[in-house]
Amino acid sequence: MQVERGVVYLVGAGPGDPGLLTLRARDILRQADCVIYDYLLHPQILDHVPVQAERLFVGKKGGAQAYGQEAINALIIQHAQPHRVVVRLKGGDPFCFGRGGEEARALKKAGVSFRVVPGVTSGIAAPAYAGIPVTDRESAPSVCFMTGTEKPGNDRHDWQALAKLPTLVIYMGVGQFPSICTSLLANGKNPHTPVAAIRWGTWSHQQILTGTLENFTQRLSDRKFGAPAIIVIGEVASNHEELDWCQLGPLSGRTMVVAGLQRQDPLTLALEDNGARVIHCPGDPVLLPNPNIIFPHSFEEVETLVFTARAAVRFFMDIVLRDKSDIRQFSGKKIAAIGPSCADELSKYHIKPDIIPKIHDTQHLLQVIVEQTKPGVVWHPCSEGSNWQGVRVLEEAGYKTYTIPLYRQQARSSVMRLTGEKVDAVCMSSPSAVRRYLAYMDAEDHQELMKEEVHFFAIGSATQRLMKEQGIPVSSVAPESTTESLVDTICAHYAPSSSI
Repeated sequence: MQVERGVVYLVGAGPGDPGLLTLRARDILRQADCVIYDYLLHPQILDHVPVQAERLFVGKKGGAQAYGQEAINALIIQHAQPHRVVVRLKGGDPFCFGRGGEEARALKKAGVSFRVVPGVTSGIAAPAYAGIPVTDRESAPSVCFMTGTEKPGNDRHDWQALAKLPTLVIYMGVGQFPSICTSLLANGKNPHTPVAAIRWGTWSHQQILTGTLENFTQRLSDRKFGAPAIIVIGEVASNHEELDWCQLGPLSGRTMVVAGLQRQDPLTLALEDNGARVIHCPGDPVLLPNPNIIFPHSFEEVETLVFTARAAVRFFMDIVLRDKSDIRQFSGKKIAAIGPSCADELSKYHIKPDIIPKIHDTQHLLQVIVEQTKPGVVWHPCSEGSNWQGVRVLEEAGYKTYTIPLYRQQARSSVMRLTGEKVDAVCMSSPSAVRRYLAYMDAEDHQELMKEEVHFFAIGSATQRLMKEQGIPVSSVAPESTTESLVDTICAHYAPSSSI
């Protein structure tokens, strides 16, 4: 199916796991000019969006709604223009408790064409990732999906009918569960009915809490089990222990702050693979192309390309291949990548770097370049304001080195607030990460982290030294200055503990 311009796409992003994004949604995101998105989206999903596309966050985080629904409707209509692909990106499915119907009606009233791209809804996916089938031939021939946000005095649920159904799947029901439980019990629901709540379902830091209708309100309170969560009430909830297939990592249930500009950095991916929830400080910046870029000379004269950021790979390839989609123009050139992140990005263009240092830092990258190449013309695609130390080192070794400022990084906000988030650890992957953390983390939140039992991890001696100079306590230092060593150190620290 073609992606039409001049229309708005109401797109479901799925419940969390980026692998559950549909192919149709991916194709539309790749051609988007503007994306208006919510909070409960995996950051990797936004990687499909072109770097030059406008991104507008309208979600709810830390109890604060960035925009009301009427304001969101107006924003979508405002950005809907001829020849633009506008995507309203919503967690789960837009028409299943996603208020997509309200947005579609607003678009219809405004005369704006729209299309709907369904997504995997969390009411099915979250229980599945907890080993809970929402239907069962023996015990659950039907299932009811319902919202838990109906307020007292405005409750439109038929509790007498709901109490007779074999399976209830409740969206947004944690806060209202005491009244939900009371209503079901008052209408004859067996107090021994199994209940399961799945928090952050399908994410690497998914948490599962089980019990029965008579004790679950207390269990939610005791464990401080909060939103976002799906609640399953019925015999099918008892399948969790037997059918649980989603193995949790050693960092499951842990929340960690990473001072990284990009969410796709190797440290974040590794922590998430081990079950952690990662908060970024300052979070992904907006990357804007440099409209005034002028190459110092023709690409044919370049002998070595050096990539130290995956964003630089994307911007560079977009420019070079824009007019001539011929990968052969890279023939004969040495390609250097500072680490696996850049190498993975290059692989998307079917390019395998010639040079990757065993230790992924600038010092070792430069050492390998000098060892494996002859002095010549070197280009270093980068962001504006980059002060890459490799320029001086390579020029001293006889290379003609040029930085190519392809894009600029614009932080989404000047200060990061944790808004009451419970943090277990702060992970510093470089001295620059320490400086970024101190520059963007709210001072009050930083002091709270210092007071609480929060562990600060450092990747190596240089990072440890700067942390101590800045008065930041160091809990553990990775024995080697690599991402793998840092992650191993963090996992070993938490290995004896278990999650919910």
